[in-house]
Amino acid sequence: MLFSLFLAQALLLKKSSAPEDAERAVGRSLKELGFERAGFIVNRKWDKGSVSKWLKENKDKDLAAEVFGTLLDISFARKDWESIPEKLEAFGQLTEGTPQEQKAMYLLGIAQEEIGIGIQEKKGFNEDAKKSYAAAVESYIKAEKLDGSLSEDALFNMGLIQMERLSRGEEKKKQYLAAANNFNKFIEKYSEHSKHADAMFNRAHCYVLSYYSGEGKHLDIAVEYLDKFVKKHSNHDLAGSARFQLGELYHKNENWDKAINEFEPLLKTANPRFSRASLFLGDCYSSLPETVKGKWRKAAEFYIKFADENKNAKDAGLALRNAGIGYAKDGNPDKAIEVFGELEKAFPKSSWLP
Repeated sequence: MLFSLFLAQALLLKKSSAPEDAERAVGRSLKELGFERAGFIVNRKWDKGSVSKWLKENKDKDLAAEVFGTLLDISFARKDWESIPEKLEAFGQLTEGTPQEQKAMYLLGIAQEEIGIGIQEKKGFNEDAKKSYAAAVESYIKAEKLDGSLSEDALFNMGLIQMERLSRGEEKKKQYLAAANNFNKFIEKYSEHSKHADAMFNRAHCYVLSYYSGEGKHLDIAVEYLDKFVKKHSNHDLAGSARFQLGELYHKNENWDKAINEFEPLLKTANPRFSRASLFLGDCYSSLPETVKGKWRKAAEFYIKFADENKNAKDAGLALRNAGIGYAKDGNPDKAIEVFGELEKAFPKSSWLP
């Protein structure tokens, strides 16, 4: 029996994993433990009743749980999401109170989320998808409360589902706040975890989304957490996204100087994801007090930069129109006429033509 179990685990650990061979080895282990089967590995005779009977007649629960845990690993490797809840329904009693219990709940959460994603891709976000996501959260809650190395990942995944999957309709605000609280808990408990920075960003992002969904009171919290993330993780892959969101919030609330401080560094990255920063910078400079020297020229330059780099964008015509106005107000009528000519040539039917 141990040979079959170790063989199955070794097959899963191979560089080119062999889950089908591993499943056959687990099948031998289950047979050696005394489980009856009529089919291949999982069959209809393996229900709660048969497992309960086995538990009453056998004492070696930990070994049986490890065999079952390996079976779950195989299902995970094969991305056989539908089978994981079915297997837990039949064999879940084997893991209760054993080192395998947390893993079982964690993998169940992953499977339920993947099932929800599959439903959503085919039928949209309907009640079945919602139920599957909600079930995943419940599984992660159970996994997070159990002792083991997967508590932190269960907590992180729980926050992601609430932020990305369940934040719909009337539940939106509630889910954003629940996700933010879970990410905050993760940040406080797992400061050395590799996803700590991601949790900081996600916490801030939850409050940004909540603010845009109508919770005006979350503006200051969103700004505070984004600012903390940028200062602590300035070289992180998400630092640019955090600065952009921070700049958007400042722009929306007409805090022009602070918005400029966030948007300008993004242009140096030459990342096309942040090309819209040029448009926002044009708005910021044009909105500064008239006492600011050269504000209209800088505004016009940023508008031109946006229009040049985003010729097919719906705001390209608006950017050219604003650039022309900027040059005119800067005392450069020739340049203004040239830009208006470009606007007419590129967008002859534009409502932005003077």
